[in-house]
Amino acid sequence: MPVLTADAFASKDPKENLEHGKDIMIAATRSSAFAGLMGSDENSIIKTQNETHSKAAIVTMSLLAPLRTLGVRGNENLNGLSNKLKRLFMDVKGNVVGEDIISDNTKKLERSSWMNFRRDAKNGLKEWLKWIMDCERFSKLSYDCTKITCVKANGTVSDTPSSLVAGDVMSALALDAAYDRAKNGYTDSVGKRHPKMKPHKVEAGIVKGVKTDIEIFVMMVGGASAQNLANDPLFEQKRLGLSDVDREKLPFAGGIGLYDQKIVVVDKGTWNEEDAGIVTSATPDWIDINGQTIGNFAQYAGAAGIETEVNLMLGAGAGVQPFQAIPDYEEDGKTIDSGRKLRIFADLFFGFEKFRPKGKTADEIALSWHDEDYGVQAVVATIK
Repeated sequence: MPVLTADAFASKDPKENLEHGKDIMIAATRSSAFAGLMGSDENSIIKTQNETHSKAAIVTMSLLAPLRTLGVRGNENLNGLSNKLKRLFMDVKGNVVGEDIISDNTKKLERSSWMNFRRDAKNGLKEWLKWIMDCERFSKLSYDCTKITCVKANGTVSDTPSSLVAGDVMSALALDAAYDRAKNGYTDSVGKRHPKMKPHKVEAGIVKGVKTDIEIFVMMVGGASAQNLANDPLFEQKRLGLSDVDREKLPFAGGIGLYDQKIVVVDKGTWNEEDAGIVTSATPDWIDINGQTIGNFAQYAGAAGIETEVNLMLGAGAGVQPFQAIPDYEEDGKTIDSGRKLRIFADLFFGFEKFRPKGKTADEIALSWHDEDYGVQAVVATIK
């Protein structure tokens, strides 16, 4: 029986490679901590934009600013009063990210051995792609937040993590304060006004023939905060258990409760060396795909450096993501170790930023969303 060489097995059919690329992207997206939160419309928590063809280094993305005018009254003429929709713009720097996997030193004698390697390589690339994209999302959503809510055990609300001491853990009081600030906006301790956040709409079903939506915010919490919430009697009192049917209506997995019909609380774990998650004040800096340092999470530390979790309340428009919908996937069976090994690799264009528009014109700068996190609020709590 002739030995099957790497090149004899390597996939060279563009259509087949396209399907392999699709498999990797679909699996990476489904397993992401942000699965179900991404979409191309204004209601999405992460607004995406397909950049498959251009792969531009800088992609300009936008969200609609609310139209706030008096309009016209009665028979007044609309001519001369028309207002254009105002958009908030942000430049997002993307890059091509890629990874490869090379077969081991064992000579593969049968086609099934090569097929098993392809399966394992694709699984490895799926996990890698999910990991690197989630690292970008968690780190950048947590970085240098303009909306910060800290709630002490006695209910005192502040914007200053350094005021937190041991025992100021995540609680129902913190959820209530964060929701109030997200829904109504607030003025911080130095007199700066922070605008309200736009809730995410979820279709709840048909009631008497009419489609109904609920408006919610998503609260991603770390492992310690999830445990502390579970120990809070007030949280348990206001938390509604989600049935399997209810969970299917929600655009994400892992919800531990719909709190007071306002917030879906989701345990996303704490960032560690194995996986991305909620950052703590001790989380090391992340170097993003463009070589930029994303970090200084120590700014969220409590008094005397007490470690905290930077839980994230998210609304519509929290982040923007230009990306290549299908990774480029190829197999090389000729160039590695004189053609005895197979190299499988995938790369794609990807970018992610927290949506924090910086106006360029006088009108844009005058908007209350100028240089302000649009759909993110950091709810900081001590771990113990």
